[in-house]
Amino acid sequence: MKTISIKNKLLILQFILIILISGCSNKPLPVIVNIPDNMKDTWNLIIKEFPLPAKYIFIYDPMGNMSLPEITLKTSFYDKSLQTENLILLNNIYLVPTTNFWDPVVDINITEIENYNFLPLEEVKLPLKGLSIESLFPGDSGYPAYKAGLLELVLPENYEQKDNVRQELLIWFGNIKKIFDQSNEPLPKISWLAGVGDMMVQRGVETILISQKNGIDFIFGDTLNVLQDQDLMLGNLEGSITYTNTKTAKSYNFKFNPKVLPILKEVGFNYFSLTNNHIYDYGEKGFIDTLKYLKEAEISTSGAGHTKNEAIEYSEMTLDNNTIRVLSIGAYPRENNGWDGRTMAQVSDSRPGILFEGDLALEAVKNMASESSFDVLMIHGGVEWRSIPEENQKNIYRDYLDAGADIIFGSHPHVLQGMEEWKGKLIAYSLGNFIFPGMGSMKFAEDSMILSVGIIDNEIKYIKPIPVKINNQRISIDKSGSILDRFKKLSTDLIRSK
Repeated sequence: MKTISIKNKLLILQFILIILISGCSNKPLPVIVNIPDNMKDTWNLIIKEFPLPAKYIFIYDPMGNMSLPEITLKTSFYDKSLQTENLILLNNIYLVPTTNFWDPVVDINITEIENYNFLPLEEVKLPLKGLSIESLFPGDSGYPAYKAGLLELVLPENYEQKDNVRQELLIWFGNIKKIFDQSNEPLPKISWLAGVGDMMVQRGVETILISQKNGIDFIFGDTLNVLQDQDLMLGNLEGSITYTNTKTAKSYNFKFNPKVLPILKEVGFNYFSLTNNHIYDYGEKGFIDTLKYLKEAEISTSGAGHTKNEAIEYSEMTLDNNTIRVLSIGAYPRENNGWDGRTMAQVSDSRPGILFEGDLALEAVKNMASESSFDVLMIHGGVEWRSIPEENQKNIYRDYLDAGADIIFGSHPHVLQGMEEWKGKLIAYSLGNFIFPGMGSMKFAEDSMILSVGIIDNEIKYIKPIPVKINNQRISIDKSGSILDRFKKLSTDLIRSK
């Protein structure tokens, strides 16, 4: 004799219940509800806010077609032309092809989508990153990968009309539809911010930018569009902005003409880090001049000030719905020539200066970080000419992420170092040189990177490493693939060394 499964027994009981209900006077009216498991929470919220009148009863997963009203919650591809009075668009669910964060791929063709795993946009988190599809992102017109959460009411044509039953259900459903139609959920807006490494605009660069009509195009070439397309562009300005000629005793001294700042702003830079080993190349006078000229040019900085209170203040800006906070910190070692930023450039009670790695910097990071902001650190640290970060450098940077920062753009080694994902956050240990003439004799010193990240709701969703080749005074996007390949290897080597 065949046994009946528990599931079938329940379905039979539901079927009997429907028959009993339909045979009673003053009967409750059954409404069939079909919902997938992953949308039960949505349905519970809807019926909590919009309960059916008491005379109705919900029947979940009944057997067969009972010719009863049916409410269906589903996820499917949505065509606005098919919209009807009895169909509610609850939300768009954008699907994003994903890959590992260190993968240099940033965009795929529609023909390649079968090769990638897709996730809902809100579920894209490090160590994965999203990819665009034929240069389209979620929210762009024509973006091909999205589904919709739909709520549908189906009333059989022969469903009873007495007591305005049909009209009552339509009114109930219409109230839900009105709320969702009015909500007009905004399309996801991606904010793009990018960092580059060391910028030293002497050795003919500033002269070309200031005096030549096409100086910007000559120096920046095809990187210009990339820089100007960012919502926030950050760089490390390696030197003082001053007219003074009084040098600090050290191996190299860099200073720049203040007239170059408006030009660099036109190029796309909104923020310059000053917490480097050249900000005091022209002493306290050069340092104070730098703060003054940046303020006049309306280019932000932080981690540097006349007092400790100024130096610990972060820079804040709003990009669409994202609040971005930026803080710069020095963490570089003592130089062979005796220059020591910790003792000679760090802000103190008696000296203007920079925020340097230590307790004060750690507290400043904790003060900056919040769940309602995307928190960026520009750190000038590590050992020069090393392609692999040392353990001490990694530990310091990880501590700052543990303190609340979301991403670190590193500089100082003059060569690229890899990227690392740390507890859902990102470290780019060194982006190498960016504008730095005269480095052609040093191995890998002319390999550079613009690292762009796309954020939504203060989370990294997209990462674009854009390789750049330095040719003395000029830079251009590298199309050989060699810089990207090396950057990938440096990053995957970091993973293996954990």
